[in-house]
Amino acid sequence: QPINIICLSKEIYDTYLHFGCTKKLLIYKNSAREDLIKFSTIQKNKGKALCVGLIQPRKKQAELQTIKDLYFVGPVADNRFNKTSKRYLGKWSRQELYDNLSSFSTLILLSEGEAHALVISEALIAGLGLVISEEAKANLNTNLEFIDIVPNKFLNNFKYIEYIINKNIRNSKKL
Repeated sequence: QPINIICLSKEIYDTYLHFGCTKKLLIYKNSAREDLIKFSTIQKNKGKALCVGLIQPRKKQAELQTIKDLYFVGPVADNRFNKTSKRYLGKWSRQELYDNLSSFSTLILLSEGEAHALVISEALIAGLGLVISEEAKANLNTNLEFIDIVPNKFLNNFKYIEYIINKNIRNSKKL
């Protein structure tokens, strides 16, 4: 029987089963190509965090702009986001992402809806720590000291998020 639905995580697979899906399901974990990502042991942005992706309300980048050592990359689809900030680095091509990712300490992805974002795997290959929402944790070993999960109930607590980002940056520097 041919596969009818491809799921990016076990959680998505389980959701289909929970709602009575009778189609054939397959779990396919999104993966990154390590041969394309430039890894550098010298971080020109050491102690800095990076938020990559479409800037939109569900990822909370506009609210996160108050955090001092957090930089942003991606097209802007949220008119609350300040595009004139020095910490907005514009849109990067895939090659620019591959060339520059390892110059940062931590990747931030606080989304209210993700499956398995490719940029998370790319950040791990580039040697970054992670601060991510519960929605973005699929397929990860969340017990690692350089991965911090922000519980859904704290997604609007930006003082807490800033504390977790700074903790992650400190932990990532040690590794």
